[in-house]
Amino acid sequence: MSQEIRIATAFALPFELHLSLDRPFSSGRTIYFEFVGPDRPKESELRLVFERFTRLAETGALGSSIVRPERSTVGPHSVTPTTAAIERCLVDERAAIVFAHLLLAHQDRLALRSVTVKTANQLELYSPEENAPAGSTYPDLPKPLPFELIDERQAGSPGARFTAMLTRDCGPDDAQALAAALGAWAAAVNGGGYALAPLPPRDCHVETLAPVHAGARFEYAVTALRAAPEALVGVVNIFTAFHHGCCPLELLRIS
Repeated sequence: MSQEIRIATAFALPFELHLSLDRPFSSGRTIYFEFVGPDRPKESELRLVFERFTRLAETGALGSSIVRPERSTVGPHSVTPTTAAIERCLVDERAAIVFAHLLLAHQDRLALRSVTVKTANQLELYSPEENAPAGSTYPDLPKPLPFELIDERQAGSPGARFTAMLTRDCGPDDAQALAAALGAWAAAVNGGGYALAPLPPRDCHVETLAPVHAGARFEYAVTALRAAPEALVGVVNIFTAFHHGCCPLELLRIS
């Protein structure tokens, strides 16, 4: 990946975050995490963070214009109180900020001093920009999208309704898989992954209605979003991965 991208968070992180220059999250290789705190971090809290992050990554939500949603993936992961690993990690590098914010939401129970993410071929380490005035950086949309996207949202709307028109009737198994992917996205939002400063990640949340599926139509309503608006990009990326992996879309309307 040669394209330069900005990695930044709008928060002042209470722990040092170090990433290897070979861009671990988008490397496609096994990536390794090292956690340092005054005490051993609670393994149960770390496991919850990794579960939310990897489930989100599996949906395609953390794909982008650089790592397309249908190609993004993660393999099995392992977690101990001081180290962790994710196999075959291939997501947009800005997913590092989603991961950092998930950790930040648990910081009162983790009390981390530093977090390092690297590959086995570790290069020099760097730290993302903090207190970024332009806001946190999150994965963007693939370009071009494989279907027509019509965004009719009103400015200031607290939520969004996604209506997908498919090229054929979608079976119940595919619809259930899409609903599960959207559920993983909601869990990550509620876990603080798409935090909007200065709102603390632990106070971010999303409210949704159960998806509605009828033949070639699938609807998903976000009734309230208290998080970064870029979180909704993750929903479009999930539909993009679904388009390539399960059932093609003709149109996705956001209203």
